[in-house]
Amino acid sequence: MTRRVFQHLRRESADPLAAELAPILQVMTEVIHAGQRDGTFRDIDPLRFLMIVTGATAFLTLGMNALTPEATTLGASELHAELRNLIERILFVD
Repeated sequence: MTRRVFQHLRRESADPLAAELAPILQVMTEVIHAGQRDGTFRDIDPLRFLMIVTGATAFLTLGMNALTPEATTLGASELHAELRNLIERILFVD
């Protein structure tokens, strides 16, 4: 499917959230593109990067217990370390 098809699939109820996230995405886009120009960051679409990090954050904070019978929670420092590692691996050039 093309991006245009996906745009039509988005429900109107998502528009308020999209409007609130637009300034964050704009800043992230500028920072990521600057890092790509100077060779610091990999070639990744800023929206995809935001979706990956948001999804990982949600899963690590809300979804881990759905996959394991043991109560699994990460402390703030563990969560920070996991997310930092993920971001570094995805975003930064080796």
